[in-house]
Amino acid sequence: MTIARAQLNDPTFTRWYHCITRCVRRAFLLGEGGFDRKQWIEDRLKELAGIFSISVGGFSVMDNHLHVLVRLDPATAGGRGRRTCIAPLNWLCRLHSLGKRTKGHTLRP
Repeated sequence: MTIARAQLNDPTFTRWYHCITRCVRRAFLLGEGGFDRKQWIEDRLKELAGIFSISVGGFSVMDNHLHVLVRLDPATAGGRGRRTCIAPLNWLCRLHSLGKRTKGHTLRP
């Protein structure tokens, strides 16, 4: 049986979360070449933190995985209306689906 996230996570009890993501198929997160992926990851985390009403306490980028310490900000999220909550998420999802169609070209909002 599934449980709604509102019932699963209680922001009054636990606000800090340690998230880990790993690369698959022995791929490397940082890769090779002149492109600074660490800076790109930092910029992307800042952008997503604003969209999802979280604070990034810290992060660590390893060769094949990433650790992120995030804090929920229910006061910030609670102050948003339905439209202002959905608009950034809609933009994010639309940009992701457009990126698939353009075969890796960078799109700007």
